Amino acid sequence: MPTVLPVPINPTVLEWARKESGYAVNRVADRLHVKPERIEAWERGERPPTLRQVQELARFFHRPLNVFFLPAPPQVPPLAAEYRRLPGVTPGQESPELRLAVRQMINRRETALGLIEELGKSVTAFPLTTHLNPKAEYEEADAYVIALAKLRDGIVVTQETSAAEKNKPKRTHFIPDVCRELGLHCITLLGLMRREGWKF
Repeated sequence: MPTVLPVPINPTVLEWARKESGYAVNRVADRLHVKPERIEAWERGERPPTLRQVQELARFFHRPLNVFFLPAPPQVPPLAAEYRRLPGVTPGQESPELRLAVRQMINRRETALGLIEELGKSVTAFPLTTHLNPKAEYEEADAYVIALAKLRDGIVVTQETSAAEKNKPKRTHFIPDVCRELGLHCITLLGLMRREGWKF
């Protein structure tokens, strides 16, 4: 098929794909080397793009080519519902790079969950939460460090003791407790020094 012929794509899907990707009309126009008015005409359905231009749009938006031929834009949850935000960050104003990263993360998660289901296995529960409260470091285990150790099959080094070793603990799970439930090895700094044979 010649790539210079007009392609009857769905203009509402094109507008959806641009906005969902976080791009302004001007940036798309710069990428395709056309005037912004041309992009706006495509989105109004007044003048369809060529096949080559649709292929470039698909690459730029990181979308499959066939999405532009759907009868209506896909129904997807708001991107802001998929992640936590720092104070002052307005939902819907994420950068294209962040929107792409979150979308890729969602796709990989769904793929992983599908593979786990096909293998007849269950997803390991992750009994941690986190928040932006400055006092949280005294109230909850360090979720990031534990998640990284789980991901890389590492060892967690901490001076924190388990709930059983504390007198009237304020919570049931501390770093050693979570590591035990997740099957992670957890040692103190002194334990690490002995393990590695450090000498001073």
